[in-house]
Amino acid sequence: MDPVVEQRLDQRIEAIRRKKVVERLPLPTLTVRRLVREAAGLSYADMGALFGLTKQAVRLWEHGQAEPEGERRILYRDILLKLAKDVVMADLDRLGFGR
Repeated sequence: MDPVVEQRLDQRIEAIRRKKVVERLPLPTLTVRRLVREAAGLSYADMGALFGLTKQAVRLWEHGQAEPEGERRILYRDILLKLAKDVVMADLDRLGFGR
């Protein structure tokens, strides 16, 4: 096989494997997604702006009518995890437990 063709084929196979891994990346439940966003004081529009998307896109994600894909899925998960941590830490500080 031509080395250039073989390299392109290997790249395509690797891209497909990465996509399948990302598609299986678990996200918080629909309820947790909403609760975390709301607890962080973010609107649908605020969250959508983080992704360059409309508030409607985020609403669809939270209602299970669509799912983020690819890099957006990874970013969405990471943002939700960070927001959840920040909200919990702020509550602990408020209650006097400190960090």
